[in-house]
Amino acid sequence: MPLENVPPKGSLESLEDNVHEKIATINALLKLRALAPKESIAHVFNGVIEDFKKIDEEIQELQKSVEQEKSVTKYITSVFSANIEQNRNLEKLFSSLGKIQNLHVKNKNVNDKNVTRDHNESHAKSVAGMPRSSNGTLVHKSGCLGIQRPNISKAKTTKFAPVARLHSVKRTHIT
Repeated sequence: MPLENVPPKGSLESLEDNVHEKIATINALLKLRALAPKESIAHVFNGVIEDFKKIDEEIQELQKSVEQEKSVTKYITSVFSANIEQNRNLEKLFSSLGKIQNLHVKNKNVNDKNVTRDHNESHAKSVAGMPRSSNGTLVHKSGCLGIQRPNISKAKTTKFAPVARLHSVKRTHIT
C-alpha cells in the first residue's frame, strides 16, 4: 500500500506508537546491558536517564503552569461570581430606593394635601365670625376693609425696593 493512501493517524494512535517505541527501546537497552559489559554501555543508559530527567522537569513545569492557570481560572470565576452577586444586590438596592422614593412622593402628596386642608380649615375657622362687606371682603373691627396688597407692577424694578427706601431716609443723630 503506497504512503499517499494511508489515512493520517489520530493523536491517540500516535501516542500509542510512541509508547510502544519507548518500551522497545527500554527492552533493547536491558538486553544490551545483559550482554555487554557495564562500562561500554554506561553512556547509553546515562543518555536515557538524562532524557527522562528532562521529561520529568518538563512535566513539572507543565504541572506548575496548569496549577497557575487553575488558580487564575478560580480567581476569575470567584470575581465573576462576586460581580454577579453585586449586580443582584445593586438591583435590589435600586428597586428598594425606587419604592422608597415612590413612598416619599406619595407621603409628600398626602402631607401637602393635609397641610393645605389644615390651613384652609384653620383659616375658615379664624374668619368665620368676622363681618364682611357687600362684595364679600372681610371688614376689620375698625371698619376698614381687609389689608390690600400693594400693586407690585408699579413698584421699583429692584428686588429690594422696600429696603432701598429705608436707606434713602435721612438719619438724624440725637446728641
